[in-house]
Amino acid sequence: MNIRSVLLLLFAALDATAQPAAALHLVLADVHFPANSSAVGSEAWRTLDALATLLKSTPAATIEVGVHTDASGSTAYNLRLSQRRAQAVGSYLIHRGVADKRVKTKGYGESQPINRCRRGARCSEAEKRQNRRVELRVKNLPADSTTRAAWLALGASTGKTAPDTRSSPARPPIPTVTATPVPPPPSTDNSTRPTVSSGATDYFSELLENKPAAPKPLPGTFTGYTVEIACTEKPLAADDARLRKYETVFLRQVPGGPYCYYTGAFFTLPEARQFLLEKIHPDAPGARVAGFARETRTYFDH
Repeated sequence: MNIRSVLLLLFAALDATAQPAAALHLVLADVHFPANSSAVGSEAWRTLDALATLLKSTPAATIEVGVHTDASGSTAYNLRLSQRRAQAVGSYLIHRGVADKRVKTKGYGESQPINRCRRGARCSEAEKRQNRRVELRVKNLPADSTTRAAWLALGASTGKTAPDTRSSPARPPIPTVTATPVPPPPSTDNSTRPTVSSGATDYFSELLENKPAAPKPLPGTFTGYTVEIACTEKPLAADDARLRKYETVFLRQVPGGPYCYYTGAFFTLPEARQFLLEKIHPDAPGARVAGFARETRTYFDH
């Protein structure tokens, strides 16, 4: 047998034993959103921190975050809401150090229910809740069982995985991670803030669906930038021009303190400043940008 034949046999043997990169399709059962909100709640931080850690430990892997809704509300609204929620998850992972090119986000709205609960059907709340889910499609995973076990710990497999003749390991607990799940305080450094690849800038844009007759509470989970249009000792009257002028107005009152009203909500300080100068200042020169991190409020010059 000549050397060429030996090499061909060797390459064939290596190719036969090579394990292809694996793929997984998971449901992140512990990642939920408040009703009509795209804010990532604190109850999801542990799972998303674990996901970020796994992504950084398997640098070849890429993911698609797919978010689904039930059929409540309009089809168009559900699609927009799911897209914003997917973007919020992607932004959180990127903020935790995952390269943005490794994270794709897609909102599917109500288009892919996993039960009979489609538009027009009478459904239980449990069935609706089953359709409201965050799915993870993972590609280019190493095919070894240890790596798969760590990923399977994040959520329930949907069964839509790459062919694999090995038996699936039992689902272990979610890995413990050391990342502190607390968003950073507002900063003028844009590199430290989450970004949304689609160009959407309004953090709570689902609140703009219907123009309210009264201000909405500024969510306690809000971490970002907004524009303060007024701070008064007493609540503004319902017919106050400042409440009617802007698309949506938020209200937050510190116990025993003034009633402060805000409009707009943004990830980055430059976006909030641009909104202030272009949309608010011509009619409200006293308005200013406020940044929130948990219960801390910081004002910024324009």
